[in-house]
Amino acid sequence: MPENEVSQSELTFLRGIGGIRKRPAMYIGDTGQSGVNHLLFEVFSNCIDQFCARHATESRIEIDGPLIRVSDDGEGIPFDLTCEGGSSNLATKYLTTIHYTGTADGHAPHVHVKGLHGVGIVAVNALSELFVCRAWRGRKLWEQKFERGNELSKARAVKEGCGRGTTVEFIPDPEIFGGFEVDPTRVRGTIKETTCLHAGLRVHFQNETFHFPEGLAELVRSKLQEAGSTGPVFSTSGRAGDVEYYAAAGGTAVTQVMDVTFEHWIFHALAFRVERHGGAG
Repeated sequence: MPENEVSQSELTFLRGIGGIRKRPAMYIGDTGQSGVNHLLFEVFSNCIDQFCARHATESRIEIDGPLIRVSDDGEGIPFDLTCEGGSSNLATKYLTTIHYTGTADGHAPHVHVKGLHGVGIVAVNALSELFVCRAWRGRKLWEQKFERGNELSKARAVKEGCGRGTTVEFIPDPEIFGGFEVDPTRVRGTIKETTCLHAGLRVHFQNETFHFPEGLAELVRSKLQEAGSTGPVFSTSGRAGDVEYYAAAGGTAVTQVMDVTFEHWIFHALAFRVERHGGAG
């Protein structure tokens, strides 16, 4: 065998939960504070998915020491269904199997709030010391607990009623992240910006509520104010086939150079697919 050739016996195949824990930075960027932030953003992304699919209207994010709680008022992940073959609860499969489907209900769009396009909630589960998911389905509140990606308990109905939505609570694993916790300032900024990008969404973060009915127009207006400008904001929206688009722009300043006038503009645009799909997201 050539000197630099690697034999098959020397190769390590990384799969599933074990693979995520072995090389976490491949999925969330790093194992510092930004990695912890990324876990929160991954769960929050699912709430945005529910909003874009017209299933949810609001999300709530709470930080209590190392514990992070993210919830929405969407349709709830399917604890009341079984996967093909009936060997597992469908929600459990979504929470523990990489790329099992694009999203928990196969819908588009699938939004990534910040940073890497990882493997979603499965990575959060794998990299959490404790991970608890509760969801309303079929007039029952279902609950399942995990430890570092492994089931601590089977999914079970703990309450009956007419609730809605999904709540995920997790504690980032200190074996992976050491003493790093969420950066509230950065998270707040991302939440505010994301809420602007999705007109009508309401997000509660700690003691604040973010809600921007005009969406991108309000984001551009706030950027103009930061630049000391009070000029008009122009916005448009529409749909082309299976793509919805939104755009907004506003001028910030006028600069005179010789006989030429330059106007500086702030422009934001957002587009996403709205039809259902089954591919990996």
